[in-house]
Amino acid sequence: MLGPPDANTSLAQLFEECSDAVFITDPLEDRILDANPAASRLLGYTREEYKVTPISQIHPHELPQMRAFLDGALRDGVNWTIEMACRTKSGTFLPTEITLLGLDSGNRVYVISLVRDRSEHRGSCLTEATFAAFDMESEGPYVTPIHSHEVRARLSPRRSADKRAGSA
Repeated sequence: MLGPPDANTSLAQLFEECSDAVFITDPLEDRILDANPAASRLLGYTREEYKVTPISQIHPHELPQMRAFLDGALRDGVNWTIEMACRTKSGTFLPTEITLLGLDSGNRVYVISLVRDRSEHRGSCLTEATFAAFDMESEGPYVTPIHSHEVRARLSPRRSADKRAGSA
């Protein structure tokens, strides 16, 4: 476990040494730009494999929920859930806790994702067959809408007060 950062601790060092899986993503391009060593341990992909694996491949059965979840992070700056599972390299689905931090650099949107294993809280890893048994458009064990507005195919930041006032 890391202690508090000091003046000699770089952001890169914190990223590399964090015990949580950390992903830096470009959600508009469905890309993982980088992942730390804890992410490789958690889901089994190498850092290089993450860079060519679309985010949608990690959440293939939860795409509408993932888009809504990402939209909330981009709109509000942060979002959190324990209602999603990540597909591991071996094909199992791992129940997770995910925190998203949306960042808008002015010309590009990034999301930093912190991911933790929740399998001991929700049972063992799930297989693809488990998801096939459910209609993923209806509310199932890993499907919880974050907010009620229509999910867009491509994400974009929304910061208007009327959108914030309309979401719960």
